[in-house]
Amino acid sequence: MIATRWLQSAAIILAPLFLVAFLASLPALAVSVETSAQGSAPYVTGGFGKDERTAMTRALPDYNLKLEFAQGGRAYVAGAAVRIQGQGVVIDTTVDGPWLLARLPAGSYAITASLNGVDRSENVEVRSGVTRAVFRW
Repeated sequence: MIATRWLQSAAIILAPLFLVAFLASLPALAVSVETSAQGSAPYVTGGFGKDERTAMTRALPDYNLKLEFAQGGRAYVAGAAVRIQGQGVVIDTTVDGPWLLARLPAGSYAITASLNGVDRSENVEVRSGVTRAVFRW
């Protein structure tokens, strides 16, 4: 009888805690990255907000190129027009956030990013692992 009352009391106390923990986890579960593709090159853009960055960080092992876009010292930006060209691949897109992840065949790529009429260019070699490039304005 005492054990039954103790279990009931524990259930009454713990149930709201579990509910709060479950509801707090919903935003992270709801955010996913939507893959786009041009030709055979899948890519995603985004990265604004903690939940979206977490989702993209989780997706990073599926990609081999990560581009970041910032203005000034460290302020992330969206809206850059990006062109990736090489190895028979061309990606032309406008990024929805400060990150672009792409899965490309190994090789050399010329990347141009434009923001407010100012171009930034970089050549990269995509090999094993993740190749990173940062574009700053």
